[in-house]
Amino acid sequence: AAGGGGGGSDGGAKRPREEGSGGAGGAGDEAEKARRTAAREARKAAKKAAKAERATGTLAGKQDAQGGKKDKKAKKAKKDKADKCASAARAPAWTPAWTPAAVVPLGCRAVIVEGLANDATQGEVRALFPKATKVNVARGKARVAFLEPSDVSEALKRDGGRCGGASRVTVTAEDPQAVAAEIAAASEGREVFLKYLPYSTTEDQLRDFFDGCDIVGDIRLMHDPSTGKCKGIGWLTLGSAEGQRKALSHNGARFGGRNISVTLATNSAKWARGTVQDIGTHTPAMVDETLRALVLPDPDGVYVDGTFGRGGHSRAILSRLSPKGRLHAFDLDPEAILVAKQLEKEDSRFTIHHRPFGDMVQALGEEAAGSVSGVFLDLGISSPQFDAAGRGFRPEADGPLDLRFDQTRGEPASALLKRIGREELIDILVVGGESDKAAARRIADAIMLAVRAGTLPERTRPFAELVARAKGKEYQAMHPAKMTFQALRIHLNQEFEEMTRGMCGALELLKHGGRLGLLTWKYSECQLVMDFYREHEEARDTADIVRYIRESQPDAYEALRVQPAMSMDDVRRPSQREIQENSRSRSALLHVLRKTTRGMRLHDVEVEAYKLLGWGAPPPLTPPPAPRPW
Repeated sequence: AAGGGGGGSDGGAKRPREEGSGGAGGAGDEAEKARRTAAREARKAAKKAAKAERATGTLAGKQDAQGGKKDKKAKKAKKDKADKCASAARAPAWTPAWTPAAVVPLGCRAVIVEGLANDATQGEVRALFPKATKVNVARGKARVAFLEPSDVSEALKRDGGRCGGASRVTVTAEDPQAVAAEIAAASEGREVFLKYLPYSTTEDQLRDFFDGCDIVGDIRLMHDPSTGKCKGIGWLTLGSAEGQRKALSHNGARFGGRNISVTLATNSAKWARGTVQDIGTHTPAMVDETLRALVLPDPDGVYVDGTFGRGGHSRAILSRLSPKGRLHAFDLDPEAILVAKQLEKEDSRFTIHHRPFGDMVQALGEEAAGSVSGVFLDLGISSPQFDAAGRGFRPEADGPLDLRFDQTRGEPASALLKRIGREELIDILVVGGESDKAAARRIADAIMLAVRAGTLPERTRPFAELVARAKGKEYQAMHPAKMTFQALRIHLNQEFEEMTRGMCGALELLKHGGRLGLLTWKYSECQLVMDFYREHEEARDTADIVRYIRESQPDAYEALRVQPAMSMDDVRRPSQREIQENSRSRSALLHVLRKTTRGMRLHDVEVEAYKLLGWGAPPPLTPPPAPRPW
């Protein structure tokens, strides 16, 4: 048992190491480990070296490839440029390209051309747009102006064409409303409105008071026409935001014994900025539009200015006429005739006639029929006449109740009112603009009672007070007697009759393609223009009544005689900039009618068609009124 236990114990026990053999084994292991580590590091180094070598080779390959591509692109660009120049040399001035029908904005008279060469010239642009009236070129872009919207439509077809060599251009219509908005935005917030100014305020006093606020342009004060003094309000335009801030800091400051108000002026594309007109002066309205529509097409022609006034439009027309051109002017105002006589001495192309423009056919002679290029009528009253208290045109001023353009002929308003009857006076007031018939009747009643009592005022201010008492409240922001003064003036000067006679005379004098321009200021004048146009309107091929008789009754259509007729352009309005510079132009409308001697009147077509359809007869044409004795 002991031996077995001993044997078991010896069999399970580990054999102790011998010193010599144990030390040698440990050293071998360490050496093997070091060898393996070195081999592993060598492999890593080899991999890194191979990777770096591959990367270097790839980059060089890419660079070589890109260099080759650049060379190919350069060669191709050079070849394309040569081909392009060669084709441009063979191509016409412009290459027509199909484009969908372009919509020309209302009132558009210009296009914007982009994509031009930086050294493009006006001559190159004019070659592309032969109907252009004005060309401005700058930095690869141009603005090209035309006379008519049809010219703009034609210009838009040049979109994609070539101009000045190989360049292809983009042509777009200029939007007049966007231009107006841009003009308004350019000065947005740079104008201040002044209130509660003393009546004795002058422009020099305000300039000293706002010294250092960077004022630009004139200081504008609203004046009372009867006294010439400030009405307590005005405007300043500042050249910088800092100047605006300094000006606004004066709000509530003492000036001339008052605390004045300084606020931002209303200024946007929708509303015109406040402006003033110097008393006794006249700024002609829509001069540029008038010249483009009437004069520029024929600077060698004969023209008529039926309303000389102070010569604003006449001088502008003369400035655009050639030495061969001629201008005849008409006026009733003796003061206007004095100014015109001086102009007649200065310019041999100009002739003045002291008679109503309704007499233009008699004044120029029957031999002038069919030879005049343009007739212009600026209707209404001129500013110098309106501002002169002695003429009696303003209810706010104090002067004789006269209201005549020519004070050497006819009778003044004070005499007219004493001899006419009540019903005739009511008709005069209603026709002349007093649309409130009940108010017109009450005004006539008050005037008749004053005549019966022998107390009718013969001066403007007390007469205006009588009218205001009779009329009562007025919903419009104007003097209650304004429309009464206007109606009496229209009747005394036969304005509506002369207007109709003038349009009929223009139709007789104008040659084929001649133009009649009418500057209207109120609804009643516009209505007379439209009535005249409807009676002499050219038969349009698109009118249903014309198509009916041409297709169903060709013999009757061919039997219609050719006679003088009129076509009409879109109505032109003053620009935002003009309204800003001349506030009185805001109501102006320019109507342009064109005469043709090679068409038919729509009225004649209607007469024949109504017979065939059994519709009776259309209203007859209104003959021109005979002149009333003055």
